[in-house]
Amino acid sequence: MVTRRTGNRQGQCYLFSYRKMKVRFCLLFCALSLAGIDASSQIVNIEAQRIITDTTGWFGDISGNFSFQQNVSTIYSFNGEVHVENKSRNGKNLWLFLGNSGFLKVDSANFANNTLALALYNRKLSKVIRAEGVTALFNNQITNIRFRWIGGGGPRFKIADLKMLKMYGAVWYLFEHEESSLAEVASKNENRMSPYFTVTFTPFSNLKLVSTTYYQPRLDDFSDYRILHVDQLKIDVSKKFAFTIDFSYLYDEFPQPDVPNKILALSTGVKYKLK
Repeated sequence: MVTRRTGNRQGQCYLFSYRKMKVRFCLLFCALSLAGIDASSQIVNIEAQRIITDTTGWFGDISGNFSFQQNVSTIYSFNGEVHVENKSRNGKNLWLFLGNSGFLKVDSANFANNTLALALYNRKLSKVIRAEGVTALFNNQITNIRFRWIGGGGPRFKIADLKMLKMYGAVWYLFEHEESSLAEVASKNENRMSPYFTVTFTPFSNLKLVSTTYYQPRLDDFSDYRILHVDQLKIDVSKKFAFTIDFSYLYDEFPQPDVPNKILALSTGVKYKLK
């Protein structure tokens, strides 16, 4: 009887340990989903941030969320973004500024944090062609990027401009400087192309879906490439507030060490319009 009781207690102990690990994993997964941590920010998605409007001057929005959970673990998560644009009175010049920060902490461990600062200039050359220049600074702990700077630009083409459907394509050149979070990995400078294709579908005045695909091969080695596909659904609930759902898929042929080639991210958020 003693042996049976001991075995039973050991079995209960193992079962409790397994359940505890399972609960921790579920809490972490939920925190990532609710916080909107964008693990795929190795490639900056600008398309979902563009505001299509005839308004001139300054406008933009603020978005983000914060969550706290305390059960088996204590989880804090935060993601915030500030997006501002300025359009000239003649409608030919557009400046876009974007700042983003995300943070996730489980007990005493920081699982993920990332920051981004971006500036984009758009110049209308004709009804079909625009010229764009972009520069950005960011880091992402979860993908072992301590620091990355990009700069470049190229032409942007209007493919379709219908009432409910808009399509654009672009071909950018980007120079990229990257430093790893790992001391043994050397910093690198790379030249990449960055063509992309984007579709904006607006079936109703308060509902918009933006779908964008980026492709970034190295100019000296096309076997080193990244692909990012991003979908954002935005639902306006009032003149000032909107609800968003974002999904992204990133494939990086040569990521930083200990980082998977494929990364999926799903997030929800709230936007407040500025004007």
